[in-house]
Amino acid sequence: MYWKRFTKTVSMMTVGCVLLLSGTVIAQNQEAEQPPIPQHIMEMSVSDLMEKGNELFEQQEYSAAKPYFRAITVKDSSQAGAYARLSDVENNLFDLTQAQKYLRKAIEVEPENEEYRVRFKSLSELVQTFQDGVEALRSQNYEEAIKKFDTVLSTFPNFAPAFYHKALIYRAQDNTELAIENFEKAIENDPGNNKYISAFENFSKSHFQNGIDNYRRGNLSGATDEFERTLQIDPDFKQAQYMLGIISRRRGNVQEAIDHYQSAIEIDSTYEKAWFALGIAYKSIARDNQALNAFSTAAEINANYDKAFVEKGLLLLKMERYPEALEALQQATQVNPQNANAYEGLGLVLMKQEKYQQAIDRFSTALAFNKTNANVYYRMADAYHELSEYQKQKETAANALELKPNYAPALVLLGDAECHLGNAEAAKAAWNKAKSDAQWRPVAEHRLEIIDNAGECE
Repeated sequence: MYWKRFTKTVSMMTVGCVLLLSGTVIAQNQEAEQPPIPQHIMEMSVSDLMEKGNELFEQQEYSAAKPYFRAITVKDSSQAGAYARLSDVENNLFDLTQAQKYLRKAIEVEPENEEYRVRFKSLSELVQTFQDGVEALRSQNYEEAIKKFDTVLSTFPNFAPAFYHKALIYRAQDNTELAIENFEKAIENDPGNNKYISAFENFSKSHFQNGIDNYRRGNLSGATDEFERTLQIDPDFKQAQYMLGIISRRRGNVQEAIDHYQSAIEIDSTYEKAWFALGIAYKSIARDNQALNAFSTAAEINANYDKAFVEKGLLLLKMERYPEALEALQQATQVNPQNANAYEGLGLVLMKQEKYQQAIDRFSTALAFNKTNANVYYRMADAYHELSEYQKQKETAANALELKPNYAPALVLLGDAECHLGNAEAAKAAWNKAKSDAQWRPVAEHRLEIIDNAGECE
């Protein structure tokens, strides 16, 4: 592989846009477009110019050799060998029309030179065959076009434009493997050609966009195929690895997702989205230390990544590392003062530290930015319970239940508040309703047992 690879779907409009070789070659044939020859070269003798030009030619420095041979023709227009050498230069720069022009000039200077005439005839046939291939491609006669380009390559094995146009054909036919092979050969033989590089890059970007479109439509299989094709073209396309990880997570294959995220990170160790997604994957399988490292790395890479700070803080909370959790969550609020999840997390840490009023303040701030989170209302009701503010506990639990009518944790707290406010029947009604949740059933039954047997509240 000779460079950073890439993808895809080609409309004939695209093909038409890239079939510029013939036009480009013709444009380059205008003598007026030739750059001026540097003065220090013009001051050299003809023999020195020929020696230096041949030296650069043998080193395959064709563009560098060109002004030396041009200088010879300016100094002495009877130098047929210089015109012939310029034809060789243009051949190696893949400008066959210009090569013809110089060879024709060599023949004008030395009409008796049979070698020049044979070369000119062969070159003319080659140009015609190539242009026939371009026309066949433009007409979507792909089989005929490939035959023409292969004929050119049998004579001129390093002719990059033929490989390039074959790549366009295979790309239009959705033959990724052969398109890649021919793009690479074109770039190998003409590594400085930005048109080839750009087309190859667009090839991979197009497959990636197709993958995104399929993903948005819910076609995960189609998206996977496109992202894998993207990586076939460009193994360093980190976003394709990342999206394959996202798809694997959606399919429930966490380890496969982890592998894709790690591959993306191997491509770019500063890819914070992959670090964050890696943390989420590790968190989902309780590999907390690896998750913490991933979230921390994402936050280090991008100091404005508030989501990474939130996840880091919540994980530290789970680990009972409360001061560190507070610091991470506070950093999230500094980065994004409207991050409701960060304030909720701060409230949870403060609850663990038994700083209930401060926790209520943080929960209130969270609700100011997101009034639809029933869990925050539930947590706030729990804080009011610890402060024995039962009326506020009741109101806040009721707010949670407006959002989630069968939310068992809030029903339990509503029952507790009603009990402490002397509303035993209302308390029992709330607890009985909470029993429908298997996880909270033992808690609700325990409270019912206490009030029935002892007439007391929890």
